[in-house]
This record gives sequence, structure tokens and C-alpha cells, in this order.
Amino acid sequence: MNALRGHRAVAFLDLEGTQFTHEMIELGAVLAILDPNGNVKRTLPPFRTYVKAQGQVGKIVKKLTGITDRTLAEKGVPFNEAQRLFRKYMGRYWGKAIFCTFGTHDLRIIQQTTVRSKECDHEWSAAICRCCLDFAGWLSQYVEDEHGNSLSLENYLKLFEVDFQGQAHDAQDDAWNLMLLYQAVLDRKDILEREYLKTLSRLKKTPEPIRAIVQRLMKGETVGPDDLKEEIRKYFE
Repeated sequence: MNALRGHRAVAFLDLEGTQFTHEMIELGAVLAILDPNGNVKRTLPPFRTYVKAQGQVGKIVKKLTGITDRTLAEKGVPFNEAQRLFRKYMGRYWGKAIFCTFGTHDLRIIQQTTVRSKECDHEWSAAICRCCLDFAGWLSQYVEDEHGNSLSLENYLKLFEVDFQGQAHDAQDDAWNLMLLYQAVLDRKDILEREYLKTLSRLKKTPEPIRAIVQRLMKGETVGPDDLKEEIRKYFE
């Protein structure tokens, strides 16, 4: 995977945020050490911390995550302390690892929390935002549903024949499952290639002759240059 080429470590991140102010209330992560081919060689034990927020959690977020304002009052730490704890967890890989999220909302949570926090490490936030891969955005280029939409983390795992572990919308569990999805995509290139063919066959902007060739390939036909010429001829009839 080109985006991770040259990196020895990747920190898979998942954040939960308040419903209205989008402030961080939970940070989950798994630091994975990669081999030269980008495969996960080993992982550190998963990381989790709850983070106090100025805004209320909100009913929808409470229902999804099980996190309440009381949870944050009893277990949460200030944002700057959460930053310190996570940097300690990263250890010598801080500044060397790439960060990986599922979607862009996690970065929005970091940005909103940084703006609303009186005391925080701005460089910490900038370091993550400038060296972060949106794995869902990358994968959705090749794998999408029949309507052209990206899948959820759980459904991507199901597609790549991996069981979801733990509880959805638990930051630590979601970070772990994101790591599993990353490795599954590397392991199951056959599934990736199969689904990409489906995606190519549905692209509306793909020229009709090319779409016809792809659809024939999906049926198991053998096609060559003359077949493409024939499809182009039929296109202009």
C-alpha cells in the first residue's frame, strides 16, 4: 500500500465525540509494527482514555457509545493529559509512525477539541492531522456497494471474511478492528480485485466500450484488442 510505504509503524485511531460540539470524549488506538511488506508484525496492547469535554455528550452519542457525562466526570481526563498519555503510549514511534483512521470525522474531532481547549498541545494535533491516512476513503475507491456508497467498518470486515471483535462505537475496539481490516485487505487481494472489477463495471463516468469489456471479463470471457475495437465500433453505430 503506497500510502504506508516506508513506515515501520502505524497507529490505528478511533475517536468518539460529543453530539453537538464534536469534542473528543474517548480516544482508542492500536500501535502496529510493520514488516518490510507492510504487514502487521506485532502490536502493542490497545490504548484507551476518556476525555472530559465542555459540551454535553448528547443522547444519540450516549446511546451509540454508552458514554455518559457521568462517565467523563468519573473517568475522563483533560484533553492535554489525554495528549500526554497517548504520546507516552506511542513512545519512540511518535513522529515516526503514520496515523490511520476510518473516515475523516476523527480529524474533525481533533480540530474541534483543539480549538475549544484552553490548554493543549497544538503541535500534537497538527502532527496527527498532517500524517494521517483515511483508510475508508482509500478503500472506497476500489470497494463500494451497488449504489456507489462506501461500507461501514463492520460490513467491510464481513466482505473480507473477518469477524468484528468487541463492541461497535467503542473507540478501542474500533481501532483494533480497523487494524484487522487493514491486514485483511493485504491478505485477501483476491477479494479486493474481485470487488474492484464490480466497482469499475458500475462507474458512470467510465466510457461505455470500457464498461462493456469489464463486464465481459467479469463473466469469465477472454477479451483482447480486437474485442475493444468491436465495442468501440458498436458504440458509434
